[in-house]
Amino acid sequence: MVAGMKDAAAITCRFARDEDLEPRVIRELSDLVNRVYDEAESGMWQAQGLRTSPSRIEALLRAKELILAHCRGALVGCVNVKMMEPGVAEFGMLVADPAERGKGIGSALVEAAEHWARAMQCRTMRLELLTPRLGPDGEWRGILEADGATVAPFRPANVGF
Repeated sequence: MVAGMKDAAAITCRFARDEDLEPRVIRELSDLVNRVYDEAESGMWQAQGLRTSPSRIEALLRAKELILAHCRGALVGCVNVKMMEPGVAEFGMLVADPAERGKGIGSALVEAAEHWARAMQCRTMRLELLTPRLGPDGEWRGILEADGATVAPFRPANVGF
């Protein structure tokens, strides 16, 4: 067990089931994603905005592009996974309920995303990251490199915010 991850064994990650497609669950998940991103991106952009919507969450769930994390039956996080090209997958929109931090939710979701990518015959996994928490050489770089990742910046042109 990693220090600070008290309930890592209690976390389960999976793709959506029929009961996850109920409007109440979709709204709960959309609200969780937006709440986490509002906090994480506070002060980064000129205007606050929604990261996702219930209709987008439903589409991701139905397409099997959203892995859900549960802890003792409660929905506590998610990660978006998708194929970019043969052999290359991407994950992003990784969120963990702020009230449940320190329990290994993010690590469990990353592990589930990596497991999915390997099952899809991918040898490369990209991370969709709009802005690292502590700048380009901050917290995310250290976490990713410690996990064996090669960090290579990708900056799309003409991004307007």
